[in-house]
Amino acid sequence: NTTSGAVDITEANGATVSGTASGSISITSNTGDITVGGDITTSGNVSLTATDGNLVYGSGTVSGNLVTLTAGAAAGDIGASTNRILTSANTVSFVATGAGGVYVTESNSAYFYGSTGSGNIDIAAGNTLSLNGNIVTSGNVTLSTTDGSIYRNLGTVYGDLVVLDANGTNVSIDGPTLGTAFFTEANTVSFEATGGGSVYITDT
Repeated sequence: NTTSGAVDITEANGATVSGTASGSISITSNTGDITVGGDITTSGNVSLTATDGNLVYGSGTVSGNLVTLTAGAAAGDIGASTNRILTSANTVSFVATGAGGVYVTESNSAYFYGSTGSGNIDIAAGNTLSLNGNIVTSGNVTLSTTDGSIYRNLGTVYGDLVVLDANGTNVSIDGPTLGTAFFTEANTVSFEATGGGSVYITDT
């Protein structure tokens, strides 16, 4: 469906969703999963909240300014390792719960922040991936790019194993300005910056 203005929907027990608007899009399911069943598109903000369920990928891309993804089941998953949520956003915020994992692929450049309990967090971006707040789990965190640097604008990445993988030409892993650090708090940090780039990491 296509509409002008804002969209605000509360579903009782899960649904497959898709649609287009020019204002904000907010879809909440009180129980059950929300399945992205096609493109969800706006120039405004998008919020998908499965209050007692998971966010499942079927098809399409979630596109907006700020995309907020929330999965509130006991082990609430956002996507899956083999079926990732696809986004095209300026900023992506996420909250999963318990042992739920977070698996998101951004088509371009974006800012990211969010958390889960003990599940793994795996974020991939086509271009620059910027940390714009804490990313937190007691599990593992992987941040990777296809063609871009990994920057810290704000925040710290917390996890057991933190993997930072920046690919492209002369890409870097660092802080807000060249030579300042990307912050982690982890048991193990693994990193790669290809094409002659620099790496500045401080583990706190």
